[in-house]
Amino acid sequence: MTEIVKYSIRKAFAMDGVPEAVTTLGYAPSADPFIPSKDDNYVFRKELIREVSAFLKSPFGDALYVTGPTGSGKTSGITEVAARLCWPVQQITANGRMELTDLIGHHALVSPKPGESPVMQFMYGPLAVAMKKGHILLINEVDLADPAELAGLNDVLEGRPLVIAQNGGEIIKPHPMFRVVVTGNSTGSGDASGLYQG
Repeated sequence: MTEIVKYSIRKAFAMDGVPEAVTTLGYAPSADPFIPSKDDNYVFRKELIREVSAFLKSPFGDALYVTGPTGSGKTSGITEVAARLCWPVQQITANGRMELTDLIGHHALVSPKPGESPVMQFMYGPLAVAMKKGHILLINEVDLADPAELAGLNDVLEGRPLVIAQNGGEIIKPHPMFRVVVTGNSTGSGDASGLYQG
């Protein structure tokens, strides 16, 4: 298991003027393939760092909703923060046909080794992986998802275990570092321009 560490916001994000004692949580550096690659030329806005780092440190049983027009840096802002905190991210883009099972997982035929006969195996979705391992679950374009499907996240956001009925009733207790971040072009009901009708 990767060690949880505190990062100085001043050092991690090159934020002059922030006291050295101000910290946020993250993981010790590792080779985890789900840690996003960082862009060394990325310039952070102080407001983004303040809001995201406060949420990551203490989510208080809620998700973080990042909203703004297309191309405003919602997703890149989150992944660049995660990259500097060595925090792995499970990422999915929502659409009108997305179901809760896309987040939890499903059974599939999988070959144990190339050339061998496939066997039925449960493939964990991004929500199950993030809950098990303490990753950030990043759902992009959440405005496009069916609210009835997203309601299935309510229990896990409140800290309750995920019960996977499709996998024999497996119970996944949320890792203390599990976080949910969603991005969207509106606040769920369109925007002033009329361009986004989520």
